[in-house]
Amino acid sequence: MENKKFHSLWRMPWFIKQVATLVALLILFCISACIASYKVDVIGTWDYIMYTSDGNPYDKGTITFSGNPMNGSYVILNYDQDEIEGTFTLQEDEIRLTVAENWKGTLTDENTMSGDWRHGDGTQGTFEATRQ
Repeated sequence: MENKKFHSLWRMPWFIKQVATLVALLILFCISACIASYKVDVIGTWDYIMYTSDGNPYDKGTITFSGNPMNGSYVILNYDQDEIEGTFTLQEDEIRLTVAENWKGTLTDENTMSGDWRHGDGTQGTFEATRQ
């Protein structure tokens, strides 16, 4: 009897088989896209440099991310050796840092990120960071 079921499936119209194949491929694509969106892990220490909106250097130092790869805390050790703590969130390739300065950036690959920052006093500019 199972042999007959197999043969009846094989006789399905061509377009139904194509649609079924397409649906299966779309499901696999969606699953792989979800997995890929979580593969960037920022946990660790990064070197950063901040520029003002007119392109002049503003600050540089290190930023260390800890916690869950999608959200957690960070500690910045700036040029003056001040420690600044805050929280971060990561969605796909976009990262946001919040505390005295708000940073919003994009991970260009697993070892580099860049974006914009804004200080509470209105000072703003861009930043670049590279994993150590």
